[in-house]
Amino acid sequence: DATRVNAKECEQMEVCVDGMVAEGATAEEVPPQRAIVVKPATVPVTLINVVCNVIGGGVLALPTAFHQSSMILGIILLVGMTCITVSNLMFIVLCAEHKQTFNYLTLLHNAFGDRPARIADVALVLMPFGALVAYCRVTADAMPPVMVNYFKADPDNFFASHTAWFLIGSVCFFVLSCRRSLSELLVSSIFGVATIMWAILVVVIRFFDGSYSRTHTHAEVDHELRVVYFHKDIFRTIPVITFALSVHNNAPAYYHELADRSPAKMAKTFFGAHAIIIVAYLLIAIFGLITFGPRIAEAHGNVLDAYHTDDGLMNSARLVMFIHFACVFPILQMAVRRGLNNLIFGHNDLSLRVLCAESFGIVVCATILAAVVPDIDVVLSFNGAIFGSIVVLSAPSALYLKVRPLRERPHDMKLCVVACVSIFMGVVVGTISTVITLIDVATGDDG
Repeated sequence: DATRVNAKECEQMEVCVDGMVAEGATAEEVPPQRAIVVKPATVPVTLINVVCNVIGGGVLALPTAFHQSSMILGIILLVGMTCITVSNLMFIVLCAEHKQTFNYLTLLHNAFGDRPARIADVALVLMPFGALVAYCRVTADAMPPVMVNYFKADPDNFFASHTAWFLIGSVCFFVLSCRRSLSELLVSSIFGVATIMWAILVVVIRFFDGSYSRTHTHAEVDHELRVVYFHKDIFRTIPVITFALSVHNNAPAYYHELADRSPAKMAKTFFGAHAIIIVAYLLIAIFGLITFGPRIAEAHGNVLDAYHTDDGLMNSARLVMFIHFACVFPILQMAVRRGLNNLIFGHNDLSLRVLCAESFGIVVCATILAAVVPDIDVVLSFNGAIFGSIVVLSAPSALYLKVRPLRERPHDMKLCVVACVSIFMGVVVGTISTVITLIDVATGDDG
């Protein structure tokens, strides 16, 4: 479906190699026979792509995050962070339109120079890598009860152990990651979102069917909620939400692929996508928290762990979450691999054999770290506090203040104020969140 062009005709355009964006590449660096123009996408298609890109395994940590901040403050934080996130996405789009450059890293390098922009380079490698670690850990935690209760495996059977699923998961993830381009994973991306929507639906069903109420045969649960509660753990909530809303590195590419693109049309796309995202996030966060109350903290960032291992419907959710991670792991792994290649080689145009070797190393490292980290909420907290603060909050706003694409417009100063607030949150709140997470890990405080 793609129209082939020569390298010269690709100038001033986002360069793609075998369907995958070559970060920072120029038309001259791409062989003419491999340069393609991506078919323009409609607003609905772009909206779906954004939703697929954003919604992932981070949703499992939202009930715990809402418990840490209290439910009302959690809702306020989620809505507020979504507004800031969309603002920063539009900052990137406005700068991309102004400079006619449709690559996040290229925009940062052109605006700030190579050395300062290297910070963003590193963050764009480590942020998705942190997600890979969390996905490996959730897989190993979720699948043993599925094997025992769904497939009637003996609890002492090797295939009902965490070790087995660290190994099985890593093999599956590696095989699926041996791909050159994201275009090969389009169907799996859409299927990945469908599976996680099922997990969200099961959480809602279990709240309304009363399976975990005091009158049911399941064990009683404490329903005392933190409705409004000011506590230091609010700084554990912000990074999780930041991580769960991350899509910024792909914003210029989505804008470039939009048919008859304009910032106004892209704004409608982002607003529509985030309306869907925020509803999905609120459903799992609120109903997961209300179902268990303070005992949701015992799930350590994975709401599925709060449900009984013999819950058949929930085991179906655990099973589809493994399918979800198998679908989205390769996408995030490609982001890590591409970022590493940009840092080391300055490009991503390597042989498939080299890319597979890199994928193997990434999967092995993620699996080893997943086996030693205490909980996924720790991974997500650090990830959002350190790297999410850079990629999602600070860098897009700093880019806008540097480029000032709307300098002559009357509402430019208002946008500058929003950008300054976002940078403040990225630097100050990110630092506080990192310190508090370190203290909680050292003291064993679960919030």
